[in-house]
Amino acid sequence: MYSENENSAYGYDVSDRYVDCDAQMTRPQCLLGDSYNRGTDEKYEVYESLDDWEEYRENLYTVRLEADNLFDYANFVYIGSYREYKGSYLNDWSREDAQDLFRTWIIGKDHTQQTTSEFRLQNSDTTGKLNWTLGGFYDKSEDPKNPDNQWQYHAPGDRTAAAALYWWDDDAAQIGIDNFNNPTKNWNLATIADWATERALFADVSYTIDTASIGSFELGAGVRKFWLEDGSHDKSTGIWSDDEDITAGKESGERYKLTAAWQPDDSQSMYVLYSEGYRPGGNNGRIQQSCTDDPLAKFRVDRYESDAIKNYELGYKASLADDRITLATAIYQVDWTDMQTEIYMDCGFSYTGNAGSAQSRGIEFESTADLGDDLMLTLNASYTQTELMEDVESLEAFKGDDMTMVPDYNAYLALDKGFMLANKQVFARIDVEAYGKYNTHFNALPEDKSPSYVKVNLSARVEVSDNVELGVFVDNLLNREIITYRYAAERDDPTEPLWVSYDQERTISVRLDFAF
Repeated sequence: MYSENENSAYGYDVSDRYVDCDAQMTRPQCLLGDSYNRGTDEKYEVYESLDDWEEYRENLYTVRLEADNLFDYANFVYIGSYREYKGSYLNDWSREDAQDLFRTWIIGKDHTQQTTSEFRLQNSDTTGKLNWTLGGFYDKSEDPKNPDNQWQYHAPGDRTAAAALYWWDDDAAQIGIDNFNNPTKNWNLATIADWATERALFADVSYTIDTASIGSFELGAGVRKFWLEDGSHDKSTGIWSDDEDITAGKESGERYKLTAAWQPDDSQSMYVLYSEGYRPGGNNGRIQQSCTDDPLAKFRVDRYESDAIKNYELGYKASLADDRITLATAIYQVDWTDMQTEIYMDCGFSYTGNAGSAQSRGIEFESTADLGDDLMLTLNASYTQTELMEDVESLEAFKGDDMTMVPDYNAYLALDKGFMLANKQVFARIDVEAYGKYNTHFNALPEDKSPSYVKVNLSARVEVSDNVELGVFVDNLLNREIITYRYAAERDDPTEPLWVSYDQERTISVRLDFAF
């Protein structure tokens, strides 16, 4: 509420009051009253002061070099790529920063460059008992110097300036004049440097033992040695913070793989596998000013470490009925330590942390069947049980809790049919995807659960000529409403937003491929 007062800063006294809403009301219902939901589907009803937008452009360049039978000994392969991403966006912060008393927003620009290289040397004679691979990997991603990483604005005018002074207890308009020569700018985050590199060397070797009576055995081992290095340097100016933040870190380590396989005949094999993996660590950057007193902020570190997984797998593969049926099945256990996860604070922001350990156990099944007359059936299915192995205070989660974003089952069924139409070869496919429910967050409310769903897709492609192919794809043929993500922004306030992400509605696309 604004009251004119020539003796007050910017000519207004400002006050506020909260409106009590029925606990069953959504925020649009509460704030819009009788004008709520005028013929609009409820899932699209959003009450925001500004519309968010995003624009981006991404270029990717790749190169592949091959040389066979070098020195009559090895094959060489090199794969390299360069990727550049440029984007800009607007995010409405009127509610988070000002409870909709006035409009305030952030406009940001992103610029990332990534260079990746990998080479492999492999023995050229793969018919022998001994096979090996040696290789190297390099990846560097960096954000060039960017003075426009983020700019926060507020609406112009004396009323907004007075409201910002009242709500933020700081003269945002004067801060904008003093720092940016613009009374509508109140904060800036500038990137000075942000980069990460990963280097690795790897080797795999396998040896086959043939027997006269019980088939063949293959034993294998592998190792990957990696080195990680990263750093970030940014500077902020304005109402929320005025400092520089520099973080950096290094890591190195090894990951191993062991395999053993038995092939009693040409149509079936069994194997056991032990393998290790990791995801590189990184930097969190600064903590937001509004989050310094958040109870979960104490768990934040400047740099989070790489996590590690250990995978144990037992599998069986077979080709039956004169190779018309193929199947593969496996049971597995994955132990995950120092797991990287997003830790969401009550202030509305999050950071990445290493949070305890978890375990996944499951079974997978894949199969194809040639039904004759150019008709192929594919059936895949899996069941997974995942849980935390210890209490994690930063996640407000406990030993035995389900992991997030992991459905307990998924299945896939497809029929592919080939036929001639107007003397053209045509291929058609109908497939069905099914996924079980899952939690999107730890300490989950009922609103944080994504329900199970089934989706049907249809596609067809026709060979127009020897070098031209036309394809038509229909995604979500039955136009089902599919929820992929749900999150209650405020745990104890039902009138605050419930963030929901939906999969695409029915989508029809056309693709034309040329070979030359």
